[in-house]
This record gives sequence, C-alpha cells and structure tokens, in this order.
Amino acid sequence: MTSTSQLAASSRDRLITFDNFLFGTRWKAQLQDFKDRADELVEHFVSFNMPVPPRFDGLSVIELEITMSSTSWSLLRDYLSELDLLEKQDWISFRGNMHLLHDLAMSWSDKVKERIVAGQADAVMLHLSSQLERIKAAATTLKYCHGKDFKDEHWSALLQGKLGLGKEIRLESLTVGHFVAALDKVLEPALLVFVKELQAQAQGEVLVRDALQELSVWSQTAELSLVEYKEQGRKTMLVKDWGRMFLDLGDKQSLLSSLKESQFYRAFESIGKWSNIAYAIPHTIANSGASYETKMSNLDFVLHALNTVQRKWVYLEPIFARGGLPNESKRFRGVDEDFREIMCLVEVDQKLFSTAFLEWALWFHASIIRASQVQSG
Repeated sequence: MTSTSQLAASSRDRLITFDNFLFGTRWKAQLQDFKDRADELVEHFVSFNMPVPPRFDGLSVIELEITMSSTSWSLLRDYLSELDLLEKQDWISFRGNMHLLHDLAMSWSDKVKERIVAGQADAVMLHLSSQLERIKAAATTLKYCHGKDFKDEHWSALLQGKLGLGKEIRLESLTVGHFVAALDKVLEPALLVFVKELQAQAQGEVLVRDALQELSVWSQTAELSLVEYKEQGRKTMLVKDWGRMFLDLGDKQSLLSSLKESQFYRAFESIGKWSNIAYAIPHTIANSGASYETKMSNLDFVLHALNTVQRKWVYLEPIFARGGLPNESKRFRGVDEDFREIMCLVEVDQKLFSTAFLEWALWFHASIIRASQVQSG
C-alpha cells in the first residue's frame, strides 16, 4: 500500500468514527422521543383511570447503553483529534520530541483503563486500548528511525524498501502520520532488527566519512616548513621541523589503518565505488581509501629520501664550496643541481601532496645514491 492510500484509509477511519459519534447523538434524540411518547402513554392511562399503566423498562437499558456508547465514541473522537495534530507534524521537527507520541498513548491508556475498571469496556474502548498498546509497542522501533545520520539511500531503504511508502515520500515530506499509517510494518520484529543495523551502518559511515574528510583537508593544506640556508652568498631553502612532519604523517597513516578495519570502509575504497554513492562527499575525497594509502606511502618514502639527501648535502656543500675534495667536485655538482632544483620546486609549492613534489621520488632516490658515492669517495 502506498503512502497516499494509507493516509486515505486513515482519514476514512476518522470519518467512520465521527459518523458513529453523530449516529450516537441521533440515537439519543430518538430515545428522547420514545421516552416522551412513553410518558404521554402513561399519562393517558392515568387520565382514563386504567388500572395498570404500561412499563417501559427496556428504555432505561437502552438509554444506559446509548450513553455508554456515546461517551466511548466521544472519547475516541477526542483521542483521534489529538493524534491528528501529531500526525501532521513533519518528521524532521518531530523526531527531537519523539516521546510526545508515547506520552499521548500513555495518557489515553490511563483514561481507557479507568473506564474498563468501571465496567464500561465496550467494543470502542477495547479497540482504542489495542491501538494505544500498538503505538506504545512501536516506540522502540521509531526511536531507531530518528535518522539523524541517515543519507538518502538509508531513507529509501527504510521508507520505500521496508515501509512501502511511495517514491515521492522523502525526508523533506515525511510526517508522523506516515509512520502511524504503516504501524503494522513498524511493529514487525524484523523491522526493529533492520533499523538497528541501518542506524549502525549510517553512524559507521559518518565516522569513516569524517575521517576521510580530515585526511582530505590535511592532504590539501599540509605544507613543508622551510628555512633559508646561505653559503658564500648562495641561497638555498631547506626543510625544517622534520620531527613534527613525520609525526603528522604517522598519525594520518594510523588513522587510515584504523579505518580499514571498519566494516563500513569498503564503500570508500575507490573512486569507482564512490561514483555509485548518492551522498558522496566532495570529489577530492573520492580519491580515498587505497588511493590515500598509496599517496601516503609515497610521501613517506619521499620525505625520508629528502631528509637523507638534505643532511648529506648540508654536510658536503660547505666542503666543496671551499674547494675540498676536487676529485669529486664534478659528481657533487650533479647532486647539488638536482637538490637545488628540487628545493626550488618545493619553495614554489610547499604542499606535502604537491603532484610535482611526489613525482620527484625517483630523483631523490638517485640523489641518495650519488650523494653516498660522493661522501664515500
């Protein structure tokens, strides 16, 4: 049943209730007419000195039944009026006060119990009592339908997949009435299991998404810290704060490692999978998962290589600048040119994840070998 027909059925139920209430009012009027006619007959018997006036004991029984029935229908009408006010509320606003639906059921349950204890347990009160118990029983499942962390696909799985609501019903148009109209499905034990798992999935994906967002921001903003180095009037930029940089990188690698242990991580592993996720965070984060792992592994290698080259360059540059080791000067000039060209690139773009910077990994490796040969020579 679609949401439209469900709500229509709910409206028809209310019309039947109001019709029955009006019938009860008409029954009272008809009963009063019968009572007036009975009184008139009794008066006639008396006026004609007839020995035994007629008795209309059945009218008293009927009056009692109509009064009790009318009171029950009146209570049901008042209950449905209060319920209708809640059903009209949009789910986004209502879910922060979800206790109101349970409170309504509890309050009316007390009223119904009072009538049942007083011996006024007619069909209407028994029906109302059953409906109130259903609403109270649905409270646990509805709590997990809060949906604070739900994205579009989570809502679709719940509303269309499980509750059978129409495709036009989205979070923006969802009301309390949609859940009340689908109360039979809400009360199914399988749905409680489903929404618990759905909430756990949504919350888990939020944690993964937030962590990947953190990695994305860090990859876009983290920069090398530079300091100017001068030797015989020649300026070269060098990297400083190596300890902090390696610590930050290690923290982010640990973060990614912990994310990989999450059962919800697979959806974020590759761009191809991200393309099918409707709630995808910015495209920069689509290069996540395995892509981040590769980038950070490359960055770790590049930084350690650069650290090694820089330390050896700082040690050797003053020696060759003052004419030392003339037999190795030609080989050192090659290392010196490579290193200074790399540092010029770094000075222009100091971001850790600079594409140009990461592409110099092979150069760093070659420079390490040459620097080692120069120092050992």
